[in-house]
Amino acid sequence: MTNKYGLALHTTSPQLGLVLDNFQGEARSQTWDLGQEMGNQLHLKLMEIMENCTWQDLSFLAVAIGPGSFTGTRLGVVTARTLAQQLDLPLIGISSFAAFAWWWVYEHPLEFGQILALHTPAQRDQLFVGIYQLTADPKNPLKTLLPDMVMTPPEWQEKLQGLELGNELGDLASTLPVISLEVSQNLGMTAPSLLDLAYHQQRFSKGEATLTGRDFPWSLVLPFYGQHPVA
Repeated sequence: MTNKYGLALHTTSPQLGLVLDNFQGEARSQTWDLGQEMGNQLHLKLMEIMENCTWQDLSFLAVAIGPGSFTGTRLGVVTARTLAQQLDLPLIGISSFAAFAWWWVYEHPLEFGQILALHTPAQRDQLFVGIYQLTADPKNPLKTLLPDMVMTPPEWQEKLQGLELGNELGDLASTLPVISLEVSQNLGMTAPSLLDLAYHQQRFSKGEATLTGRDFPWSLVLPFYGQHPVA
């Protein structure tokens, strides 16, 4: 193979998503609805997506770090960290909310400056939330305005009202209406968007220079749980 590949793992929901792409026209993407079988099946599915490829054909790894299932998120991050450490490859952690937002942008082309306010149910009657803005910057096409966190529904509604009024963003305020979205429960389908965001990060970090694990250390990629799994 003349072109190295990026590999993305998305395990934060019951739907596993894996993508292998060299960004030169050769790509494989697949999802599996595995539920609680993900832990037993992940290695086998990795072998499937890597068929006719070797680990040496990879140039970087990407993994969804949450929000999402505690067990699934941990599984994906641990697996990706292990691979990155053993192969000395860059590992880029991407928010599952950011991946969903980027997927949604591809499905619904938007104007630069558009703000996406994302939420999904969390435990104990709370919400996982995050706010992103589409930009024209190829180095950072999806700006994080509010990092993923946990809020109560009333707190989130207050935040949304502030967005609509322009009170929350200052100079980043947009004249476009805020799009409020509930994040899907099956996120494996957004794995290509996960890999694409990671590709933007690694592509512009050192130009055409070859990256190693020192450029995006595996040790810095941590899961985002947001809540303790036990009340």
